[in-house]
Amino acid sequence: MKNKVPTERSNSAEGKIISSAETLKKRQEGRKGAKRKFIHVKMSKEAQEEMKKMEGASSERGWKSKIEAMQKKEGADDDVPAVVGIGDEGFLMTKNCFYWKKYGGTKQLTIHNNTDTIHAIKIKSSDNALYRITPPMGSVLPSETYTVKIHRTHAPIKPDKIIVISVPTVKEERYLEELFDSPFVPNSKLSITQIVEAGNNIPAYHAPCAPEGASCLKFSAVKLAFNGEVGGDQNLRITSAMAVRIGFKVQCTDNRLFLFRPVFGIIEPKETFRIKVTRSPHPRKRDKMIVCATVLKGEKESQLPSMFLKKGLSITELCIPLTCH
Repeated sequence: MKNKVPTERSNSAEGKIISSAETLKKRQEGRKGAKRKFIHVKMSKEAQEEMKKMEGASSERGWKSKIEAMQKKEGADDDVPAVVGIGDEGFLMTKNCFYWKKYGGTKQLTIHNNTDTIHAIKIKSSDNALYRITPPMGSVLPSETYTVKIHRTHAPIKPDKIIVISVPTVKEERYLEELFDSPFVPNSKLSITQIVEAGNNIPAYHAPCAPEGASCLKFSAVKLAFNGEVGGDQNLRITSAMAVRIGFKVQCTDNRLFLFRPVFGIIEPKETFRIKVTRSPHPRKRDKMIVCATVLKGEKESQLPSMFLKKGLSITELCIPLTCH
């Protein structure tokens, strides 16, 4: 097989990236020990008001003091503006999660570049069908602000993440995709957990992201992956940190491809329940597992099938993607 001859554009882009990395390294070495001061961010009105409240922060710590003070406000709840600061040592953020209503909505993420180097920014989600990010990629100049809108559609509750990637560069890049894929340029990553308001007071989290001491359901995985050619088994564990009994029903869109055991069940307070998922061999096909949960009032397991058929039953729907490779 003949080797593919690189195009003129790819050669140009690769040379540009390598050149940018070398120039950036020289600039970073030249400015070691340099002292900078915090420059106010041009951001939303709410974020500006929060920043003004932090004027008394120590000048030695500058912008880090302001971000950290915002983090402490009521545990960095949903009223705190989402502000990410980019410094020489990486990211600093006012909060590490977004809270969403069941019907979705739009959130704003403000990224401030507090270095004297241009940074290329890329924001991606774990589910492009569920989230729309505008713009998903761009460049932010030194001491400037990059504002991103994150829109979530109305969908079942599902553990998700938004990833922010930052790559330092010496000028505004035209070929951002090549820049982010280049092994020559270092990058920093920040993960923001997405939490959706659950119906009937049943908060649900991916287990590692669950707040300590929170009354909620904890899921062992954000997705289950199978080998499409041979199929196989996977286990999903749901741990209840709640003081009430939870009844659940499991369903998907293709009952011939997936088998759930059990389909109905009860999770006792402070206990862990295991659901076994079996996938039959089949060409690659994606699906999703919907766990419908509700607070029980003394019902027995034998009553669950008829109970979930009742109209007006208040339930929480939790979505786990079923993927294959």
